Amino acid sequence: MLNKVTVYFFHSLLILLPYSCQVAGSRTGEQTETTGRLNDSVMTVTEPVDTLTPYDKKLSDASLVLAGLNPEDAALKNRVTHNSAWNNYSAWMSEKWDEITINRLSSMVAWADSERVTTEGTGSTLFYPFSGPDFLNAITLFPDADNYVLIALERLGKMPDFSAMDESSFDNYLQSVQVSLIDLFRRSYFVTKNMSKDLVQDRVDGTLPLIALFMARTGNYIAGVTRISVDTNGKVTNCSDENESGFNKRNARGLDIGFVTRGKNNLRHLYYFRADLSDEGLKRAPEFMKYLNGLGTTTGYLKSASYLLHYREFSRIRNLMLQQCAFILQDDSGIAFHYFSKEEWNFRFYGTYTTPIKDFRGLFQHDLAGEYKKESAVVEPVPFNLGYHWGSNGINLMCAKKKTLTESYHR
Repeated sequence: MLNKVTVYFFHSLLILLPYSCQVAGSRTGEQTETTGRLNDSVMTVTEPVDTLTPYDKKLSDASLVLAGLNPEDAALKNRVTHNSAWNNYSAWMSEKWDEITINRLSSMVAWADSERVTTEGTGSTLFYPFSGPDFLNAITLFPDADNYVLIALERLGKMPDFSAMDESSFDNYLQSVQVSLIDLFRRSYFVTKNMSKDLVQDRVDGTLPLIALFMARTGNYIAGVTRISVDTNGKVTNCSDENESGFNKRNARGLDIGFVTRGKNNLRHLYYFRADLSDEGLKRAPEFMKYLNGLGTTTGYLKSASYLLHYREFSRIRNLMLQQCAFILQDDSGIAFHYFSKEEWNFRFYGTYTTPIKDFRGLFQHDLAGEYKKESAVVEPVPFNLGYHWGSNGINLMCAKKKTLTESYHR
């Protein structure tokens, strides 16, 4: 088994411009259908749909190009649609997106709706540590959150300026994006060791471009991107320093990405922080711990989390989630089952619990296995691939709900 510290330190961790936009998918530069995720279903968008809140034209156009969709700006659209590499990239992206929508995302949406997986009643904030740039699974399962707080060790990065790239740089960038998405499309999660190679400055620069891509493909437009840090009182403040080369895990830096969904009027936020969530890391950054404590009641989500929250070295973030989350959706790689107080939590179990994959086989949870085997247990299936056991019969999920949470929320 991998050393637990090694596993973690390789782990993944506004100016609003009036603008209305027609979204068109492109395989050869012409309009095709694209898949967007609205609050009630995965739907096919065949007509232009305006947002009701203004957003940033340049950032949203860049996110559309990243998503393999036509940008609104005429000059940029002309450039990309007459570029054979982009047309090939767009066709590949559309094919992969159609594939995961049919095989995964649509089932996730239906399951989340039927099982009342929602941030409603829990402060409307989704807390997703060890996330990497995985906005896709977060918004698919929790489309109703006002705020998404994602935390990992991957670079913040920058949005590409496609208008300033020469043809060779543009083609190489598209190839790098393709490579960075292979694991997510195939497995449903990003592989940490691959992210450490793919999300570097001379390839895909950090998590921001991939988050923006997922926003475009799920029917969202970027209103603004602000670099942030946390002050001594645990409050988010603007940060002008873009240098990430000296990241030493002592001061959490982040991005505040404002976004708006097609046809909706509310501005929402994704906060991505590059931060060390080990006990030592949080000890070195007490201001960030204050920020986390200040989030209040949240919904928690954990997936493909390298079983880090099983270890005593991650007790602070584990205890914070158990205290502040009113609802937690996780697979077995999240918080070990024995840490949940049975007097405080109700549980629903899904799928099949089996031995963890080979790197983590020493972390088999006998008490969790016992819950699945109880004669009285009602274990529902997981109708989609998600997590380390993708493509096998070992996929499992657990919904843990505080007993104090009103029954009208989270079935």
